[in-house]
Amino acid sequence: MKRTVCLCLLATVLVFGFIGCDNGNSNVETYIETYTVTIGTLTNGSISANPTSGVEGTEITLTVNPGDLYRLKTGTLKYGSTLINETTQKFNLPAENVTVIAEFEPKLLGKWVNESNDSFEFFSDLTYPSN
Repeated sequence: MKRTVCLCLLATVLVFGFIGCDNGNSNVETYIETYTVTIGTLTNGSISANPTSGVEGTEITLTVNPGDLYRLKTGTLKYGSTLINETTQKFNLPAENVTVIAEFEPKLLGKWVNESNDSFEFFSDLTYPSN
């Protein structure tokens, strides 16, 4: 009798044990944190990011477009206090939302003042001097 009860109990445990097993079709959702890339307020140029969101470590590629007669000011392409490589214009997304900022400066303009002694006068503004 004890043997029959033990076998029935074992069979019951096995049946319910298999019913309760996960067959890979569980409704449990896995949560993966994603972060966004935004572009801060810019003057005299624009920046776009691709992709604009991702998980930590996602490679973000920026496209930097200075306005006419402007260029990216060295050392200003960054998010927070982290500088972004200005040559590759790429970075890996950290585990936080980021805002990319940069400054654009005028390209140096100038004219030959005296061609006989190779004098060249530079102007940092966008106005052309009168002759």
